[in-house]
Amino acid sequence: MLLLATKLATPRVGATLVVRERLLSDLDGALAHRLTLLSATAGWGKTTLLSAWAASLEARDLRREASAAGPDLRNDLNRTAVQASSRGALWAPLAPTVAWLSLDELDNDPTRFWIAFIAALRRSVPDVGALALAMLQSPERAPLSAILSVLLNELAATTEAAPIVLILDDYHLIDDRAIHEAVSFFLEHLPDHLHLLLASRVDPDLPLSRWRVRGELLELRAAELRFTEAEASSFFTQTLGEGLAEADVRLLSQRTEGWIAGLQLAALAMRQRADRAAFVQSFTGSHRYLLDYIQEEILQRQELWVQRFLLQTAVLRRLNAALCAARTEDATNQALLEMLERHNLFVVPLDDERQWYRMHELFREVLLARLQATEPELVPVLHQRAAHWYAAHDELPEAITHALAARDFASAASLIERTAERLWLSGEAQTVQSWIGALPDDVVRQHARLALTAALRLLESLHSTVREAYARAQAQVEQTIARLEIVLQRQQESTASPDVDETLLALPDAEVAVMERRIRLLRALIAARASLIRGDATRMRLLAQETEALIGTFRDMVAAYRGEGTATQRFAAIDQVIGTRSDTLLEQGEAHIVNTANTYLPFLWPYFRSHRATLFRLLHALNLQATTAEGDQV
Repeated sequence: MLLLATKLATPRVGATLVVRERLLSDLDGALAHRLTLLSATAGWGKTTLLSAWAASLEARDLRREASAAGPDLRNDLNRTAVQASSRGALWAPLAPTVAWLSLDELDNDPTRFWIAFIAALRRSVPDVGALALAMLQSPERAPLSAILSVLLNELAATTEAAPIVLILDDYHLIDDRAIHEAVSFFLEHLPDHLHLLLASRVDPDLPLSRWRVRGELLELRAAELRFTEAEASSFFTQTLGEGLAEADVRLLSQRTEGWIAGLQLAALAMRQRADRAAFVQSFTGSHRYLLDYIQEEILQRQELWVQRFLLQTAVLRRLNAALCAARTEDATNQALLEMLERHNLFVVPLDDERQWYRMHELFREVLLARLQATEPELVPVLHQRAAHWYAAHDELPEAITHALAARDFASAASLIERTAERLWLSGEAQTVQSWIGALPDDVVRQHARLALTAALRLLESLHSTVREAYARAQAQVEQTIARLEIVLQRQQESTASPDVDETLLALPDAEVAVMERRIRLLRALIAARASLIRGDATRMRLLAQETEALIGTFRDMVAAYRGEGTATQRFAAIDQVIGTRSDTLLEQGEAHIVNTANTYLPFLWPYFRSHRATLFRLLHALNLQATTAEGDQV
């Protein structure tokens, strides 16, 4: 999987940065905690603060100072380290190394997330993670816990190295439960010299209360991130070139509640005002009002061609000159991007070469809202142009995202066809499945093989992630089977010989028959799974032939789906088919039907119940017809 270098680069600190020593000092405490969480809504300066802190860590090269010191000074440094450690402050004989990962929506897939996670670590610790990466991208992927254990062991072996700080920005974009569980596992086993920092707009789905009670969690929230009056005064001096009156700073700080995005919006609007004191008095403080100012006081004061450029590029999360040119059909975009940066119009460079930029997210969202309100017909056109550019540069995941946003579903499906195999091989079945889920029924019908293969690949990925847990469960099941078989054997012996201990209670014949069938069911299920793992073609062919006997069940399911009533009523009817039909097959069916049902029904029903909405869409998209007794095609 190819990762964008900008995802792994620490964002640059702006020239007008207000150094916030109190927060930098608070963040120093991250080196005494397992996890540090910055949790606040957009516009509170989380990314900027972390970037400034990372830059400050790099400036504290204590290694060079200690190695150049004489014995007396070295002893003094050691004593200082002990004292600093006792009060929780930053001190290390080696300056910490910082790794950075900027997350986006595409990272909401376990394999993609951990590949990016390890790649970020390897920027600071190149000797770790190679084996874990290979295991992640293997077609026969090991359980994620095993992969993370390998990574943790490698990190634990680097204890002589400097402390490692890994920063994950925009973690609120991650909502996959498997990722949260894996991050929890990783944090629970974190080596002492590795520290994780998360910046998020919402509290992540992690066991924060447990780590809080243990004293392993450091938290910075809006209450800590808000600008003080002194910081606000410094900000206005740097941004406007001259300070505001103390009373004006106090009023703006109160009305924005120290929200840096609001202060920045106010500063941009004040640039065009001669009477700044009058502006401050008329400036109301709700966040919604501040967002209105983007349109009324910032955009409207820009030249029309600048407004046009900003609106047409708002659909992009990342900008570069070539991509902007594809959107706006203007070749002067590089100079324009640099001009926007110089004028602090919410455009921030992502690399030192200034090739890639991004817009402030709030600014971008307001631009999108205005574009949607004024020129809704242009939005899909802009997304489509972006999709074509990304596809031409072989950045297919981004191309698919924009094609879906453009509702160009035919192109999206073709792009998915191009990259699906690559993503499946790298373990990103969930990403492909999410794209398939966004396609309408008529497109799914035209790409039925892709849709069904994607579903199969997703089940295969789920199967590989639970193999270790399944092995433990299978051992318990087999132990239960062995114990019940002993009971049945004693039942047979008591029936055949009157000398056997008569204290054993005889089981009714019907109960014995049920037990025998259920044991066959369990053994058939274990055998079927083993055949799948081994790739036993002969056994699978026999099982496939036997499944023809189940066509009645599927006919009833399709009939229920196509029946009358609301969706809820039809779902209930299908659930009834599942219950009554499977019970009939298991308890009253002929032997070969029972064996087939025993093999497949318990294995498939949980998936059916979990993914029935997807299956219904496939049934409808493929326009399946109920099978008749004469053998019509489904």
